[in-house]
Amino acid sequence: MTGAQAPDFSLQSDQGAKVSLSDYRGKQAVVLAFFPKAFTPGCEKEMTDFGRELSKFHALGAEVIGVSYDTPETQRKFALHCAASFPFLSDEGGKVADQYRTGGGFGPFKFASRRTFVIDRSGVIRSVQDGMPDMPKLLKDLEGLR
Repeated sequence: MTGAQAPDFSLQSDQGAKVSLSDYRGKQAVVLAFFPKAFTPGCEKEMTDFGRELSKFHALGAEVIGVSYDTPETQRKFALHCAASFPFLSDEGGKVADQYRTGGGFGPFKFASRRTFVIDRSGVIRSVQDGMPDMPKLLKDLEGLR
């Protein structure tokens, strides 16, 4: 997917507003972080780490956005739990995860795979990381967009 136009979407945030990827086009890069499930140890670590490093992402002209299949209310509670002040989006049903080839699960249990995308201001996917994000690498990728 690197080098491709990122699929646009519109999802409800933890704050109740609709957020679209196109809202950022021409304004900010986006670090789009899909995670499997709120309140699980790996996801808690990942989103807490993003929250802790958020000022570095903002300094590089990027917004972090977390996405999972969890409901908006669960996302709101999870964002507070992680002390993370970036948008958490609810992809109930996994339509957006499927567009980004990160939908998955086991049998009847569906969730997003852990995958992070760096999307430039023009909406092009510049890098993709599978698994737990490498924060220094993400920041370096963003520096390369300047």
